Amino acid sequence: MHSELHKNLMRKLELQAQIPPSVATSLSDTVQPQTELECPIRAFPHVHSSPLVKRHVVANYSLLYEVQGSDPDLMPYMLCAHMDVVPVNAAKWHHPPFAGQVVDGEIWGRGAIDAKDILMGIMEALEFRLEQRDLPQRSLFLAFGHDEEVEGRDGAAAIGRFLREKGVKQLEFILDEGMMVLERMLQGLKKPVALIAVTEKGSIMARVSAHGTSGHSAAPPVNNAIVALSKALSGFHGQCQPAQLSRSVVAEMLTALAPEDNVVPAEAYAYINHRVHPSQTVAEVLAIDQQLLSGLPNVSMEVLYAMEAHPVSPHSQDVLGYRAIACSVRKIFPEAIPVPALSIGNTDTRHYLDLTRNVYRFSPALLTPQEASRRFHGRHAACGITIRLF
Repeated sequence: MHSELHKNLMRKLELQAQIPPSVATSLSDTVQPQTELECPIRAFPHVHSSPLVKRHVVANYSLLYEVQGSDPDLMPYMLCAHMDVVPVNAAKWHHPPFAGQVVDGEIWGRGAIDAKDILMGIMEALEFRLEQRDLPQRSLFLAFGHDEEVEGRDGAAAIGRFLREKGVKQLEFILDEGMMVLERMLQGLKKPVALIAVTEKGSIMARVSAHGTSGHSAAPPVNNAIVALSKALSGFHGQCQPAQLSRSVVAEMLTALAPEDNVVPAEAYAYINHRVHPSQTVAEVLAIDQQLLSGLPNVSMEVLYAMEAHPVSPHSQDVLGYRAIACSVRKIFPEAIPVPALSIGNTDTRHYLDLTRNVYRFSPALLTPQEASRRFHGRHAACGITIRLF
């Protein structure tokens, strides 16, 4: 039975991996028609024919499933995933990014492990339970956003509003994508470690601009914008947040310099992205930035977006959500040690924080050093068949 379940899941994940990217500021430019987006989901006939399941299309592209449990007195929970992926340069992939090819025991495709594997695993698990008439005792929601890679501004945000309008005030817990089971990734640990994220870092996106004298590259002005911006970026690169076991980090992304290769521009700018540790606030990180830039004339910073780190969710064994995830980890990865962790990336959970204190982020996959560099937003995303048993 488990072998057939495994084959069904892999076959459907192959199909899901064939959907091209939908990340853009204008969805109309990139998103496939709604019927095409939903086509792989229709591979679950018991889910879509069960009287216990209600399906809602939210904001035209996102999906919310409402599954009725046998005990209405129990508070429902919610499982999350997202359908969108980041764009690709297909010419640089070993295998076509949207063909869903199976090669050497792996399904190759953009989003195969971020996060179509989770979405299909959730749906296959529900399909299996309904087929076996193993009906859930506790009601649950399945929330599948369509724009998580661009902060869920239309998808998850609309799902959150939809739930509140339906009168959903509290959930028992929420589980979204997150950290994984790490093997040989942490020095000194002989056993795999399952990192169940109980919080996630905040985020700041800022634009640093430098102004100076323009001119020709044959006789570059001394006080030009490129030199000023380079000094600022050098400071950010070496910037130290307060010393602690874990800290906020910063990444610099240079985006605009000269319009021509022989022109010294009057303005140059770059984007700065901070990931804010839960022990700090956005204001504290920005204060350090301002201090760094204070000695640089003609350099300014504009904050484009800022989000505080998420609250730390309860993670003791007497908390239902955390305990359920940890128990599932032990069943599927018996050698792994479940531990609470900090997620360095952001998820759609930002739009649901008012619905519960118990928010967890975990992706049920085994990650080794060899796989880490290619599993997510890199050129070659693949999902290993042998480890995808939800």
